[in-house]
Parts: sequence; structure tokens; C-alpha cells
Amino acid sequence: MALTDVEVKDVEQKEPVVEEPIVEEPKVEEPIVDYDLDMSATRRKRIRVNGDFNKMIELNLSDMFIGKRLQEEYQKLKTYMEEVVQLSKDPDNSDESLLALSDQLTDIDKKMRECIDTIFDYPVCAVIAPDGSMYDPFNGTFRYEYILNALTSYYESNLNSEYKKLKANVNKATSKYTKKKRS
Repeated sequence: MALTDVEVKDVEQKEPVVEEPIVEEPKVEEPIVDYDLDMSATRRKRIRVNGDFNKMIELNLSDMFIGKRLQEEYQKLKTYMEEVVQLSKDPDNSDESLLALSDQLTDIDKKMRECIDTIFDYPVCAVIAPDGSMYDPFNGTFRYEYILNALTSYYESNLNSEYKKLKANVNKATSKYTKKKRS
């Protein structure tokens, strides 16, 4: 049986398969480790917003400095709200005036967002409030107050839980020294 021209070309074009030698990668020695410290308990806690896994914030709910930052930044937030109220009184309805007012309100919103992010030591506003302003009203409170109340409740709950654990650990460690002797 004779090969056709096409079959002959196929046979001619096929090159023998050459297996390349297996080259072993040099082994990299891992450093000697005597201990491996697990600090995962101190990591920030992940909080999902509105059930959306694309909207996550991470907070250190054991942060003992949040009270100081909250006190300092809340004063600024109150001052900014006073500015918003003053700007809202008797606005001039000219186009130039409305544009200037809009710029001032935008600047105040930006400053308020910075305060909220500073309080929580995390850019929470980008996730929690990607639109609107910090002075938008919701259910009788301004957006910034709503955010503060919602997030600080996690801190309060966590710190209360941690306090109970601390108290139990202290009692466990000191109970043998503080038991009353029976006569």
C-alpha cells in the first residue's frame, strides 16, 4: 500500500521526541526555628457590612486608645456640624453662591470622614458610606452618629467580654492566696 503525498509529508515533518533531562532545583535550606509565635488572637476583627462580602472593615476591637481618639475627634465633628448649620441658614440662591456652598459642604464632609476614619484607625467611611455625606439624616440621627453608634457597640461588647475574662483569670491566679481559712 502506497502512501499519499499528504501522508508522506506528515511522516517527514514529524520530528523525534527528545526528552529533556530532569534538572533538580537546588534545595533551599529553611532557617532553624525554635518557636513559632501565634499572634492571631491580636489581629483586627473583620466586620461585614450589610451581608456583602465585598464590603468588609477590619477593626481592633480591643483598642484601648479608641476612647481618647473618640473624645478628640468628636469635638471636631460637633464643630463641623455647627458649620453645616450656619451654612444652611439663609442661603443666597445665586449660582455662584450655591456653587461656593456646595464646595464648603463637600470640604466639611471630607473632614468629617477623616475624623471617623481616625477614630476607628481604619478607612471605614469608604466602605460604610461610599455615597452621601456624614451629615445626612437617618432615623433622627446624622450619618456620622449612626456610624459611631453602630461601630462603638462592637468595642463595648468586646471590651466587656474581655474584662470578664481578665477578671476570671485574675481570680483564678489569686484564689489560692485570698481564700479565707476556716477555723
